[in-house]
Amino acid sequence: MKKALVATCTAGFLIASLAACSSQSTSIDPNCPVTASGSSSAKVKVTGAAGEEPKVEFPTPLQSSSTERSVISEGNGEVVEPGMQVSLNYALYSGATGKKLDSSPDFGSKGALTFVVDESKVMAGMAKLTKCSTVGSRIVGVIPPQDGFGDAGPNFGIGATESLVFVFDIKDASAAPTSSPSPDLTELPTPKEWKENLPTVDLSGSEPVVALPSTSAPTELELAVLTPGDGAEVSQTSNVTIDYQGISWDTGKIFDQSYTRGQPSTFPVSGVIPGFAAAMIGQKVGATLLVVIPPKFGYGEGEINEQNLVGQTLVFVIQIHNAS
Repeated sequence: MKKALVATCTAGFLIASLAACSSQSTSIDPNCPVTASGSSSAKVKVTGAAGEEPKVEFPTPLQSSSTERSVISEGNGEVVEPGMQVSLNYALYSGATGKKLDSSPDFGSKGALTFVVDESKVMAGMAKLTKCSTVGSRIVGVIPPQDGFGDAGPNFGIGATESLVFVFDIKDASAAPTSSPSPDLTELPTPKEWKENLPTVDLSGSEPVVALPSTSAPTELELAVLTPGDGAEVSQTSNVTIDYQGISWDTGKIFDQSYTRGQPSTFPVSGVIPGFAAAMIGQKVGATLLVVIPPKFGYGEGEINEQNLVGQTLVFVIQIHNAS
């Protein structure tokens, strides 16, 4: 759902075991120069077993004037060339406080962050960190505001002068798809009221428990308001703070959620897939929603791909906490 890391500047890769951050590694391909290491990225210490979320420590506040990249462990896979599509698992931290801001749901295939390595399509810092790295590498990156969220940082709860610290494992790299969905808020669909074949939703625990019915996936955008809100109304220009859980109707698996991260997510309505935006617009703060999003209003139609959600029908539980 969320594209705060990728499309709005856009939401969980594997070789290190109890490794500390090292100095800058040299690229396998001399014709593809990697982003240089620096004094800030060298201060980030990382430990953790391969394939698991790392333990990350660094002195705060940690800032940099340019994007810095240090390699913990160099993979021996393909070189990630500019313009390729890359998938990675990540943990994101505030350079100012050391607080974890976001992470992949796990460090396996579920929830991998996938994007095209192109500064015109993705956060500049992410493109700089991944380009010319090799698949299988674990990377530390420190991204200054100008290569991160820029002036939009406060919309995501990030200070205007705050650097970001990324630790990520590069899982895969491949040729970029010829096209990708982009939300057009001037032509959003209007959700139908979801009346038939609704999943059951239990909201009594720390995270929703959703049971999908044994029926074919709906083919239209449909919305059920589980609990109406009574606060501010969400508009196309709103920044929202929400909790959410995303489930694939095709696989029955949770592919992303905020609940396991322990804090809601904040982002602009313009930074999400069309079906998700359409579900929120017009709703009021305090509402709990259940929406089913067919591929054409999600991540695009085509052969089902579990890694980037193309071709999949998605179900979201959304709890709207704030809109401004």
